[in-house]
Amino acid sequence: MTKRRLTGQQQARIRANQDAELLSYDAKAIVLKRYRDEALVWLEQGEEVTASIRRTLDHLVPGDEVALSKDKGWVVTARFPRKTVLSRDSRLGKTKWIAANITQMIIVLAVVPETSASLIDNYLLAAANLGVKPILLVNKVDLAESLEAGLEPYKLYQDLGFELYVCSVNQPETLVALKQALLDETSIFVGQSGVGKSSLLQTLLPHKALEVGEISEKQQLGRHTTSLSEYFLLPEGGGVIDSPGVREFVLNEFSASDLFTAFPELMRTGSCQFRNCQHEAEPGCALTGLVKGGLMSAERFEHFMTLFKRASR
Repeated sequence: MTKRRLTGQQQARIRANQDAELLSYDAKAIVLKRYRDEALVWLEQGEEVTASIRRTLDHLVPGDEVALSKDKGWVVTARFPRKTVLSRDSRLGKTKWIAANITQMIIVLAVVPETSASLIDNYLLAAANLGVKPILLVNKVDLAESLEAGLEPYKLYQDLGFELYVCSVNQPETLVALKQALLDETSIFVGQSGVGKSSLLQTLLPHKALEVGEISEKQQLGRHTTSLSEYFLLPEGGGVIDSPGVREFVLNEFSASDLFTAFPELMRTGSCQFRNCQHEAEPGCALTGLVKGGLMSAERFEHFMTLFKRASR
């Protein structure tokens, strides 16, 4: 059934009603998980409850701070203003809302399966767009012949100045730095299927019974288990949002300045000869000069140009 479109006046009235709900409510909570018309929430008082969602309240996601009223049961009546919200475009061009109020993005990689550079770059771009800190986390390092070999596909990002950690659920000592990085932050785990996000969370949250995919002994690939984003409170403080694994991540909107944050090597060059340079075949282009000088790979520059053209539309 097609949803009825609301008029501008109706939308304004709904917003006004929700603003009024924020002035008087029975409880404040964080959304842990969203179902169709209900949400699992964590009350400020320290209790986990299920609440129905008012019909006029769309796009609730884990991490949202919400106001609740209580009559016969708990009802989410309004959402507090978000500090950040992560979303992506689906293949059908629709927006998929993922998480809200995150302060850092943990890009989970693995020795096996190896994550493509284009997916990593898209996540770095999303972090830049939100203004949150990105951390690259290389998981399953125990499967590599050596630490150097396991890091080889991702060393470029460390050389560019991005924070990078290594870990394995089979080597608890490698998780110490990660736990410290997560302390008192609202982090989101992102990455492709099979990199071990759910297994990592199970190790960080031993009191939770999480669904973890079986591992293929032949390929050492994890089966995708997370279908909905979910917020988990960490015992030491802070929270982690687990998001479904993806094969691609397409950002809705971003600026050229976001691109330069995701591709920091471009900040090291001078200005192009022409202000309207499109960084293709123009003379005096500082960016193509990076490739010619061996300071940036042709593959990475090609991906930058794909994103640059989207930002310029």
